[in-house]
Amino acid sequence: MRPAVWCSTDPQWEPTANKSVMRDGQLHLGGQLSTARLGGGLARIEVDQTAAPYTWADCKRMSGESATGIKRLSLAARDRDADPKLWRISFELIPASLWVVVEIFREGAWTTYRR
Repeated sequence: MRPAVWCSTDPQWEPTANKSVMRDGQLHLGGQLSTARLGGGLARIEVDQTAAPYTWADCKRMSGESATGIKRLSLAARDRDADPKLWRISFELIPASLWVVVEIFREGAWTTYRR
């Protein structure tokens, strides 16, 4: 797959960002709170909507990913209750000039870190 910046229009949380852990030989899908614990916190960056112009349908055509790889990504989304229709993709870096706000997850809520 060609390099891409993956974004989501989900206003709460993108479930495919959740960490998973191996325990007793089994893969356990994590949630937002366990991902925050495992990752030492959470942050997200809202970008101008023009920064990631491509949809998941566009990405499937443009990415160069194999049909098997696309199917795996779709299945991973389904397994995590994510909706690929909410995904937006850029095949270019997104400069800070297109960042709208940076937020951090504190005490169960998103708070503005920087505008």
